[in-house]
Amino acid sequence: MKVEQGSWNAKQSLEQNTHHLGDDVQLVLYFGAYKLLKNQDIYQKFKTIYPNAIIAGCSTGGEIFDREYNEDSCSYCAISFANSEIQATSRTLNSSEDSYEVGKELAQELNKKEKLRAVFLLSEGLVVNGSALVKGVNDVVDISKVVVTGGLAGDGDRFQETLVGCNANPTSQNVVAIGFYGDDLDIRWGSQGGWETFGPERLITKSSGNIMYELDGKPALDLYKRYLGDEAENLPASALYFPLAIWPQGLNPDHAVTRTILAVDENNNSLIFSGDVPEGWNARLMWGKFDNIVEGAAKAAEFAAIPEADNSFSILISCLGRKALMGQQVVNEVEESANMLGANNSRLGFYSYGEIAPHYLSEIPVLHNQTMTITTISEK
Repeated sequence: MKVEQGSWNAKQSLEQNTHHLGDDVQLVLYFGAYKLLKNQDIYQKFKTIYPNAIIAGCSTGGEIFDREYNEDSCSYCAISFANSEIQATSRTLNSSEDSYEVGKELAQELNKKEKLRAVFLLSEGLVVNGSALVKGVNDVVDISKVVVTGGLAGDGDRFQETLVGCNANPTSQNVVAIGFYGDDLDIRWGSQGGWETFGPERLITKSSGNIMYELDGKPALDLYKRYLGDEAENLPASALYFPLAIWPQGLNPDHAVTRTILAVDENNNSLIFSGDVPEGWNARLMWGKFDNIVEGAAKAAEFAAIPEADNSFSILISCLGRKALMGQQVVNEVEESANMLGANNSRLGFYSYGEIAPHYLSEIPVLHNQTMTITTISEK
């Protein structure tokens, strides 16, 4: 496996003479700022240089390139595999209710080919019910043998439109699935948060899919506004500082997944999340400390590292809420992740509206929020 990568912004150009793999590249992944992807012919730029590659990418809440955190840029990697194959497919997501079927259709398309080892998802980040999308994939592929990871595209802290593309310029309401095939692939993952719970344990008493109406029999939006104080005027962006841990009754909080608000509905006092918030589950508010969040990223990298590999490539997907909390110090989690992944590892990533990976206890792929999620790929 060979990897080459680069990064540029609106004032720079993608120089063809700095690239060497050319025709041998099977996959190009790119992550970029919304305005850059909206205003430039991204697909043609890469197609000229890598004519035989599958080209896929999305808009972000910030870009990760090697050890750097960037904004208003586009970062990419081009991968040439020695003995493995790549396939990709995409679908338009018309409504949140279609999320499960879209996930199922994408997985069915990829599952037609033998020796599927991993599915990597890039989804639009505002309409999708990420939990239902992942469940659609899980119900088709053998998750005991196939690693399912990925992330939801971002739009900074604007929450207006996200872009995803595969073999075309990125557009809104698009979902892409990339399949990795072959016996020589070594694919590992890690997903950790580092946030802490606080306040009373509550019960989700009224919800539907990814919409929460009541906590402990009271309007969910009112509860969040009470904790946010003056920052309630800045919802949904200000809710990034206070995600929600949810877990099934009868299990301990170690089984929790984290949820972040995507939108609010003032008319019925409800909160709209990127994934399911099942009625009858327990919930607690969360808050973050810099050191703990950076430590969480390092743990994710430790799990995802392939130290014995001569060459590996990692996709880092972190949550916009982590960036909102840490500001420019978010580069610390990028640095710590790079240190843990090792000198023979290349890295690319983005800040997202949601992360997809197996839960560290159940190992069942789910939608996460507020985590650093890392997928590492190598050939044996």
